[in-house]
Formats: sequence, C-alpha cells, structure tokens
Amino acid sequence: MKKIWFALFSLAFVLALGACSGNSGQSGAKKPARSATKTALMNFYMDLTNRINAQDRDLNTYEQAIAKTDDRPPKTELATMQKAAQSSAENVGKEVKNTKTPSKLNNYQSEIKTAVKDLQQSYQMKADELKKANPSLDAANKKLEQANDELGKVFKKAGLSPASLPDDVNS
Repeated sequence: MKKIWFALFSLAFVLALGACSGNSGQSGAKKPARSATKTALMNFYMDLTNRINAQDRDLNTYEQAIAKTDDRPPKTELATMQKAAQSSAENVGKEVKNTKTPSKLNNYQSEIKTAVKDLQQSYQMKADELKKANPSLDAANKKLEQANDELGKVFKKAGLSPASLPDDVNS
C-alpha cells in the first residue's frame, strides 16, 4: 500500500511540476527579448558611467576637498584643483553629449535622451560655475539628480532596480 501511495504522490508531483513549467512557456518569446533589453540597458549604463569616470577624477577630487570642514586644502591648492575640476567637467560634458542609445533600447529612447541631456547639462553647469571665484555646484547637482531619476524610471520599466548615478560617478 505504501508503494501505491508513493507512486501516486510521485505522479502528482511530476504533473504539478509539468503544469508549472508549462505556464512559463506562454510568455517564453518575451523573456529573451526582455532579457536582451535588460542586458543592453546595463551595458549602456556601465559604458556611460565608465566614460564619465575616465574624465571626472579632478572634478571628484575638488568636490571632496570643498566638502571637508576640517583639514581643507590651502586656498592656492583649492584654486589649482578648481581649475582642473572645471576642465574635467567640460570633458565629461563633451563625452556625455556624444552618447548614443543602443537600438535595443528604442522603447526607452525618449527617457534616455532626457536623462543624457540632463546629465550633460549638469556637467556643463559645473564647468560654468567652476569658472567663478566662489562656485556653487548645488544647481548642477540637482540636475544630476534629475538625470538619475529619469534613468531610474527606465530601469524600473525594464524590470530592474534603479542604479544610483551620483554614487557611481562621484567616487
């Protein structure tokens, strides 16, 4: 009797597994496309942040220096850092402006273009502000947050958790 119950239980288990795997077959055609979109989005994002990070080292160094309340560099050193940061911000702005959206992300073209435009404007705002004697990067950083929010919407629509652009480029 135990063998019969075991056989029936095993058969029911196999049928249940077959039924579960059968349901996913209905959307199987969309899964590879969605996966390709996620991959394209992640590759786009990583390429974008890598290109920014290749150009923004001096800018990040300056922003970290002015954020210090203790052990701040001397004014002459800050002035030198500020000039290098201004050049760095200009270079990043040019780099971001030349960003192309992969064709696999056409469904998100509008949002990505808006995010890239905001990102480019953020760095241009930083470059312009750093030409001043007493620069304030607050407005530029708000613009960077706007770009981050726009990219976050794209990540969510694609089924991904949003990344943090400021964290990925300001370190």
